[in-house]
Amino acid sequence: MIESVTRAHAAEAAELTYRISEGHRLSSTCLYGTAYGRDLRTWWGTVIKQINENEITTDHALRRVRAWVRQYLTTEPASSVPGTLFDHAIAHASRAAAREFLTTSGELLTLHAFSQEEVR
Repeated sequence: MIESVTRAHAAEAAELTYRISEGHRLSSTCLYGTAYGRDLRTWWGTVIKQINENEITTDHALRRVRAWVRQYLTTEPASSVPGTLFDHAIAHASRAAAREFLTTSGELLTLHAFSQEEVR
Protein backbone atom coordinates (compact mmCIF):
# COMPACT_ATOMS: atom_id res chain seq x y z
CA MET A 1 0.00 0.00 0.00
CA ILE A 2 2.65 2.49 1.02
CA GLU A 3 4.73 1.76 -2.07
CA SER A 4 1.79 2.41 -4.39
CA VAL A 5 0.92 5.66 -2.60
CA THR A 6 4.56 6.76 -2.79
CA ARG A 7 4.78 5.92 -6.52
CA ALA A 8 1.55 7.79 -7.25
CA HIS A 9 2.77 10.85 -5.36
CA ALA A 10 6.13 10.74 -7.15
CA ALA A 11 4.38 10.64 -10.52
CA GLU A 12 2.17 13.62 -9.62
CA ALA A 13 5.16 15.57 -8.29
CA ALA A 14 7.16 14.76 -11.43
CA GLU A 15 4.32 16.03 -13.61
CA LEU A 16 4.12 19.24 -11.57
CA THR A 17 7.89 19.72 -11.77
CA TYR A 18 7.86 19.13 -15.52
CA ARG A 19 5.09 21.67 -16.06
CA ILE A 20 6.92 24.28 -13.98
CA SER A 21 10.28 23.66 -15.66
CA GLU A 22 8.74 23.89 -19.13
CA GLY A 23 6.79 27.03 -18.29
CA HIS A 24 3.42 25.36 -18.81
CA ARG A 25 0.28 26.52 -17.11
CA LEU A 26 -0.40 24.59 -13.93
CA SER A 27 -3.75 22.84 -13.99
CA SER A 28 -5.93 22.44 -10.95
CA THR A 29 -5.87 18.68 -11.53
CA CYS A 30 -2.09 18.60 -11.36
CA LEU A 31 -1.95 20.73 -8.21
CA TYR A 32 -4.74 18.78 -6.54
CA GLY A 33 -3.13 15.43 -7.36
CA THR A 34 0.21 16.52 -5.95
CA ALA A 35 -1.28 17.91 -2.73
CA TYR A 36 -3.56 14.90 -2.30
CA GLY A 37 -0.69 12.47 -2.86
CA ARG A 38 1.57 14.33 -0.46
CA ASP A 39 -0.98 14.22 2.33
CA LEU A 40 -1.96 10.60 1.74
CA ARG A 41 1.71 9.60 1.74
CA THR A 42 2.18 11.54 4.99
CA TRP A 43 -0.59 9.59 6.76
CA TRP A 44 0.81 6.22 5.62
CA GLY A 45 4.33 7.37 6.51
CA THR A 46 3.09 8.18 9.99
CA VAL A 47 1.94 4.57 10.36
CA ILE A 48 5.42 3.32 9.44
CA LYS A 49 7.00 5.85 11.80
CA GLN A 50 4.79 4.64 14.65
CA ILE A 51 5.74 1.02 13.97
CA ASN A 52 9.46 1.76 13.81
CA GLU A 53 9.79 4.29 16.62
CA ASN A 54 7.35 2.79 19.12
CA GLU A 55 7.79 -0.87 18.19
CA ILE A 56 4.05 -1.47 18.00
CA THR A 57 2.09 -3.82 15.79
CA THR A 58 0.75 -2.71 12.44
CA ASP A 59 -2.84 -2.93 13.69
CA HIS A 60 -2.01 -0.76 16.69
CA ALA A 61 -0.20 1.80 14.51
CA LEU A 62 -3.12 1.92 12.05
CA ARG A 63 -5.63 2.45 14.84
CA ARG A 64 -3.50 5.16 16.43
CA VAL A 65 -3.07 7.10 13.18
CA ARG A 66 -6.74 6.59 12.30
CA ALA A 67 -7.62 8.29 15.60
CA TRP A 68 -5.40 11.24 14.68
CA VAL A 69 -6.94 11.45 11.22
CA ARG A 70 -10.47 11.45 12.65
CA GLN A 71 -9.45 14.18 15.07
CA TYR A 72 -7.95 16.19 12.21
CA LEU A 73 -11.15 15.86 10.19
CA THR A 74 -13.52 16.72 13.01
CA THR A 75 -11.73 19.15 15.32
CA GLU A 76 -9.32 21.12 13.12
CA PRO A 77 -10.02 24.76 14.01
CA ALA A 78 -10.99 27.13 11.24
CA SER A 79 -8.41 29.64 10.16
CA SER A 80 -8.72 33.05 11.77
CA VAL A 81 -7.73 34.79 8.54
CA PRO A 82 -9.59 34.56 5.27
CA GLY A 83 -7.91 32.32 2.76
CA THR A 84 -7.67 32.34 -0.97
CA LEU A 85 -9.36 29.93 -3.31
CA PHE A 86 -5.98 28.18 -3.56
CA ASP A 87 -5.87 27.75 0.24
CA HIS A 88 -9.35 26.29 0.14
CA ALA A 89 -8.40 23.87 -2.63
CA ILE A 90 -5.31 22.63 -0.76
CA ALA A 91 -7.37 22.13 2.40
CA HIS A 92 -9.94 20.20 0.36
CA ALA A 93 -7.21 17.93 -1.03
CA SER A 94 -5.86 17.36 2.47
CA ARG A 95 -9.28 16.38 3.83
CA ALA A 96 -9.92 14.09 0.84
CA ALA A 97 -6.60 12.34 1.45
CA ALA A 98 -7.47 11.92 5.12
CA ARG A 99 -10.83 10.36 4.21
CA GLU A 100 -9.12 8.02 1.71
CA PHE A 101 -6.67 6.95 4.41
CA LEU A 102 -9.54 6.19 6.78
CA THR A 103 -11.38 4.17 4.14
CA THR A 104 -8.39 2.12 3.01
CA SER A 105 -6.95 1.54 6.47
CA GLY A 106 -10.39 0.50 7.74
CA GLU A 107 -10.66 -2.05 4.94
CA LEU A 108 -7.20 -3.39 5.76
CA LEU A 109 -8.04 -3.72 9.44
CA THR A 110 -11.27 -5.53 8.57
CA LEU A 111 -9.48 -7.94 6.23
CA HIS A 112 -6.86 -8.61 8.87
CA ALA A 113 -9.52 -9.29 11.51
CA PHE A 114 -11.28 -11.76 9.19
CA SER A 115 -7.99 -13.52 8.42
CA GLN A 116 -7.32 -13.84 12.15
CA GLU A 117 -10.77 -15.39 12.65
CA GLU A 118 -10.08 -17.96 9.93
CA VAL A 119 -6.81 -18.97 11.61
CA ARG A 120 -8.60 -19.74 14.89
